[in-house]
Amino acid sequence: MKKLIIAAVLAGATLAQADVTTITLGDSWSSDGDTAPAVINQSSTGFTMDRTQPGTVIDGNNRVFQSDADLTGSNGKTLAKDETLVWSFDVKADTIVAAADRDFRFSLWDQDNDGLSVRVDWGSAGGTFLQYGWANAQPGTGYIGAYDVDVTSTDAPTLDLGQTSAPVHFEVSIKKNNTTSINDVIIKIDDQTYSNTFTGVNAFNNVDLVGFRMADAQASGFTVSNMSMQIIPEPATLGLIVAMGVGLVGVRRLFMV
Repeated sequence: MKKLIIAAVLAGATLAQADVTTITLGDSWSSDGDTAPAVINQSSTGFTMDRTQPGTVIDGNNRVFQSDADLTGSNGKTLAKDETLVWSFDVKADTIVAAADRDFRFSLWDQDNDGLSVRVDWGSAGGTFLQYGWANAQPGTGYIGAYDVDVTSTDAPTLDLGQTSAPVHFEVSIKKNNTTSINDVIIKIDDQTYSNTFTGVNAFNNVDLVGFRMADAQASGFTVSNMSMQIIPEPATLGLIVAMGVGLVGVRRLFMV
């Protein structure tokens, strides 16, 4: 009897855990802009955009990205209703530049159904803005950081990103709240959290493109590291995972009786 209970609990736990999906990016990153920058130290968890390489022309339009062909873990995976995509990474600029016109931009797109674009001040002392919005059917990598629907603009006076040489941690969550038109977005930057619900937009289904851009004309590159991406199951499934853990504790007690 005890063996049957153990088998049932372990089988249930395995099924529940399987609902958490890790999206593994490719090891190769592409770049473009008015002049494509050198991209070094490439891996599935990050890269360095190096503007110091011989022949590199400083260009505020430099972009680094992966498109659908590179996103090996996401192909064929559809974000279901009430599931949450969590994308996290660290960013470090290679110089401290107090330039009011420098901002860091990134996008996470389902190119059939739009996606999220973010801009955050990375130059002004004190950091004056965070802007994020839904990109409406943007055609390609030239639009990384562009949005045109429901733009949220937030004063962020304590970010001070342009004045730090330490890596800054970002975590972006997109919850598909409706099968057609509602997405909840949470953005965490170090210890600060911002959120908004985008309604009347296409629901986020698949990860087709991730991209980054440091929009300035300074001789400063940047490094993205410790990148991870997961699809987290709906709360009911997470509750099942917890229940499986409780069940295992109960089985252990059976043996102790």
